[in-house]
Amino acid sequence: MRVGLGCMRLSTGDDLDEGAAVAAIAAAVDAGITVFDTARAYGRDGSDLGHNEALLACGLHRCGATAGVRIVTKGG
Repeated sequence: MRVGLGCMRLSTGDDLDEGAAVAAIAAAVDAGITVFDTARAYGRDGSDLGHNEALLACGLHRCGATAGVRIVTKGG
């Protein structure tokens, strides 16, 4: 069974905590998650475009998970 992490709430919550978000990404990697769903639009508002993608990149780099990870998004 494949399981992925939807990352939207890491950037859109009123209680945004980037340290906790990076820790959540690292915990997901440690649990064997290799699929991460992000999008340019995931942020608090229009001035925050790309926040989630940058946060995910930071989290993945910090925990050393730059190979073997799949980044996905949706389109319509």
